[in-house]
Amino acid sequence: MEEGAVPTRWQRLKRHPLIVLLLQLALVVTPILVMSGVVLRRDVLQTPTQYWTGVAGVCLVSVLLYRLYYRVLAWHENSRLPLRLTSLLMGVGVGMLLFTSVIAVMSLLGVAHLDVAADYEGANQALALAVVSGVTEEIIVRGVVFRNLEAFLGTWIAMALSAALFGWLHASNPHATLASSIAIGLQAGILLAAAYVATRSLWTPIGIHFAWNFMQGGVFGVPISGFEAKGILATTLSGPEWLSGGAFGVEASVVATGLCLVAAVAYIVRAVRLGRIARPRWSRARPAR
Repeated sequence: MEEGAVPTRWQRLKRHPLIVLLLQLALVVTPILVMSGVVLRRDVLQTPTQYWTGVAGVCLVSVLLYRLYYRVLAWHENSRLPLRLTSLLMGVGVGMLLFTSVIAVMSLLGVAHLDVAADYEGANQALALAVVSGVTEEIIVRGVVFRNLEAFLGTWIAMALSAALFGWLHASNPHATLASSIAIGLQAGILLAAAYVATRSLWTPIGIHFAWNFMQGGVFGVPISGFEAKGILATTLSGPEWLSGGAFGVEASVVATGLCLVAAVAYIVRAVRLGRIARPRWSRARPAR
């Protein structure tokens, strides 16, 4: 379409965020989920080399699918996920600092007890899982779902809906409860969306997500969203479930939820100051005809 030309009704329909969302769910999300389920099966990947090859393949194809969608079907202006190393490293730093702060607070409260485990094989597995979950889940939830909902409903509604979805996606995990799902939605769902809005780079939430999961399982050896993990340290949790997180792990603790919400508010304040909060589609001024 030539610059300055008024888009036709069909062109406007193709660019509608909900149409784009459906297309991306079919052309990007579905292949990622199928490939992850096939490639990362435990009965197929027997050795660390095989597992890391599978992880690298899943992450690479996920990024390529996301980029290819916008290269081939670029009906509207959107990021093609260009690599931003600074955003990635900042996200990793935030994730590491945030989870370490959670453990520090819980240790001071007497509900987290640390010991040396030196389980490097477990740490390697946790690292691989952190990489694949950080890349694939952020492309799906923030890159596809949140971004298209935001383009239609605005930042606040999209943030609430994508956070609820993220909590629901973890509801079937081992030892999950209603409280743990709400906690995941509040802490990770809000924080990761806010990090994207503040930076407008998916690499920021990817870095946070990866670092949080790796520190959780690979370093401190606590369950990752209900799944058992072993790492360099062995952290024993005790006390009431609302404080310790219980069998689900630290993510179900009010400590983790509170600190993550503080970080989320900081990102939101930055986003507001930079004018990066999107209004709902229907409230935006329409161009004159």
